[in-house]
Amino acid sequence: MGPDADLMAFGVEFLKYRNQLPCDRSRCRHKDQIDTLKDRSKLKSNTHTIEAFNLVSPRAFDQFAGTYGSRSDPYNELKKRLTDSMIKTTERIIPGFADNLTFHELGTPATNRFYVQSADGNMYGTEKSAMQVGPFSFPVTTEVTGLYMVGSATLGHGVAGASISGLVAACKVTGSRMSDILSHKDASLQLWPCDDISQWPAKDRRKVERNRKTVKTAAK
Repeated sequence: MGPDADLMAFGVEFLKYRNQLPCDRSRCRHKDQIDTLKDRSKLKSNTHTIEAFNLVSPRAFDQFAGTYGSRSDPYNELKKRLTDSMIKTTERIIPGFADNLTFHELGTPATNRFYVQSADGNMYGTEKSAMQVGPFSFPVTTEVTGLYMVGSATLGHGVAGASISGLVAACKVTGSRMSDILSHKDASLQLWPCDDISQWPAKDRRKVERNRKTVKTAAK
């Protein structure tokens, strides 16, 4: 979803919101993630990018399997109903959000099945059952010498799972220990406030200014 608004002025102070609110006659888990507050250099003009998630059962979409390119009216109606519900839920979290919305698009389990062939159309590739995560998931090493697998379909899902699989692969390739990979002389982690770019390093401030100039030029 893309609202054209100053979200900080709306009282938005966090990158992620997790709420359990009434959604479409049932209770569902709703999460909003504001990508352009995590990285302000990605902000174009004043239009933010918000990812909204709801957990739904894939069974509601089984009837639409194999219909890509010729989606039926019932599918489009269900998709619209879900979209409206998610916008209303986000509006309860960020009042005034809906009036400034310029773009939105919804992907469903049927969408994921078509594009990435994920199990039951889930977001993370393989089915995340007890027997397909951690030590029971697809391994990083393969039968092919020198070929390694990483990502959310291996050791675990999400940013953490994918990152850990990359670290494990790096250890295998280099013959190093995890402690060696995670330590480096003179290395440091620096954090900068997302709402005040004046505190950012000069090179990152210049990147933001270049993006803003590009948007202004295109608007003329």
